[in-house]
Amino acid sequence: MADDKAKGALLGGRYRLVRLLGEGRSGKVYQGKDTQTQEKVAVKLLYPQLATVKDHVRRFSREFDLLQRVHHPNVVAAIAFGEQK
Repeated sequence: MADDKAKGALLGGRYRLVRLLGEGRSGKVYQGKDTQTQEKVAVKLLYPQLATVKDHVRRFSREFDLLQRVHHPNVVAAIAFGEQK
């Protein structure tokens, strides 16, 4: 994966992007750090060109809502959802 300009960004005043972990059809996933708790987090971001398409944003929001209902030691917990302008 190529170097990513988002690395080091602070999202929501709390989550620092550390490194790109992977990317797929709708966005990228980063290893992040919660600057309040110092815990590692995963941060998924929609590609900018999809973030303006209501259907993609709605699907992304639904994915978050569904993930919040999953509680399993091998699945990451969904802790926050937001929009960065």
